[in-house]
Amino acid sequence: MYLLNKKHFLSFLISRSFLVVLTTYLVACAPTKTHTDPQMNSKSNATSHRRPIQGISESFFKKMKEVSDLLSPDYATLGYVEPDYVLAKAKLKDMELFCETSCNEYEKSHIYLYYAYIFYQEGDLQVSKDMNDRVVTFSPKIPVATELNALVLSAAIEYRLGRPQEVKPYLEKIKALSPKRYQELTSLRAVVLHYEEKYDEALKLVDISISKSGKPLNSKELYQLKLDILNKVDMGGMKAVVEEKIAELEKPNGDYLPIVKVAPSYPKQAILDNIQGFCTVEYTVLTNGKTTDLKVVECSNEIFIETSLKTAAKFVYKPKEVDGERVEVPGVRNRFIFEIKQ
Repeated sequence: MYLLNKKHFLSFLISRSFLVVLTTYLVACAPTKTHTDPQMNSKSNATSHRRPIQGISESFFKKMKEVSDLLSPDYATLGYVEPDYVLAKAKLKDMELFCETSCNEYEKSHIYLYYAYIFYQEGDLQVSKDMNDRVVTFSPKIPVATELNALVLSAAIEYRLGRPQEVKPYLEKIKALSPKRYQELTSLRAVVLHYEEKYDEALKLVDISISKSGKPLNSKELYQLKLDILNKVDMGGMKAVVEEKIAELEKPNGDYLPIVKVAPSYPKQAILDNIQGFCTVEYTVLTNGKTTDLKVVECSNEIFIETSLKTAAKFVYKPKEVDGERVEVPGVRNRFIFEIKQ
């Protein structure tokens, strides 16, 4: 499902991009040695030639690892730490300057992949897309997988920016690189068919996407796309069913229940200074009932942040179920009240 939201962007980027860097670095015998792109060995992605790519230097790998750690702090080691986009961008800027004379194209491409992620998280979708487009300019000296990732993300952003007519050129490039990957992009292909007024074909692809989507957020977007298409073909009966499904997905998630909720520790300094207030924490409830992706959305005093995050991390819920399957619930909030009893 490639109507991407922020929550899935990082895992998409890290798993598909940074691990490619790691693999290439471990395979390369020397920083400048070229080797065959493993993506080209798959029959499903075969083209008329193999793509040689350059390796990753040890110094570059270490610098990129520092950026990755800033964007995805190790919760097990550090506890909850907000991603540091400002410092990450500063490090990427230094790497850009360093790479003007010292990096190969493959190394440079990863700088812009990480820029793309950061700007996406900050809500600047246009700049994020521009950064992905910059990655593609390094082709054919980057792996097929890296180029495909950038193209897919740019296509998804074009849709989010309300420019469905701009999705097709990206899909055509993806199809030329990997027909299999193109076939998997059913939702984006449906967007193009909808724009081209090929409504029957678009509906078939949307239904395929819905059947593959396991997350409520993605399902809601897909049903909304389906409703947009149905509004053009005047299928009243089916529209009513889709509207009902959207309303169901928009209902408050009342069927997941807290099993374990503990009270936060009152900070000693706050007691000494007679500070009272509140702190609201937002998180995702996982399919095992535990919480993740914790962040403070509102706090009357920063002195309450640490204890609020630590406490929310201990919560356990009865998982939410949709059609008999457990699903994650993003955007859950809990407000902690801090009052000194007299």
